Amino acid sequence: MPTIRNACRALIIKDGKMLLHKNRWEDGTFYYDLPGGGQNPYETLEEAVKRECLEETGRAVDVGRLLCVHESISMSESARQKLPDRTHIVFFVFECSLTDAPPVPPTEPDANLVKTVWLPLAELPGANFSPPKVKEYILGGINPDTIRHLPAAELTIKE
Repeated sequence: MPTIRNACRALIIKDGKMLLHKNRWEDGTFYYDLPGGGQNPYETLEEAVKRECLEETGRAVDVGRLLCVHESISMSESARQKLPDRTHIVFFVFECSLTDAPPVPPTEPDANLVKTVWLPLAELPGANFSPPKVKEYILGGINPDTIRHLPAAELTIKE
């Protein structure tokens, strides 16, 4: 049965670099995305982003303010059949910072993850980033006084 999935993401910027996952699609194409993942039932958005960062990166984070909300919907009928829980996603992007806790080995890295990297912000414009609307938001400048609702966009799933 199709579902709408909440996905929490952590925007972590330190010393002019952004903490990102470098991933690879099945066709070999690389792309970057923010650490984070799906929200579990009875879990707050803040709890989800903390858990996901620890599971995927091995790093504990402090969760700051909600920066933006973005919705992605796949129009591919075959993708909807193949991945019904991954074709309508609402992304909640939070400003986060790393805690002083020592890193631990990641326990649940995503299947497409190649490695976690610190990407210089200057390289972000040329990076293949998912979802693209979040990249546009980051490049456009983060307004500390408002939460942005980014326009819905088609979710592309490589099949």
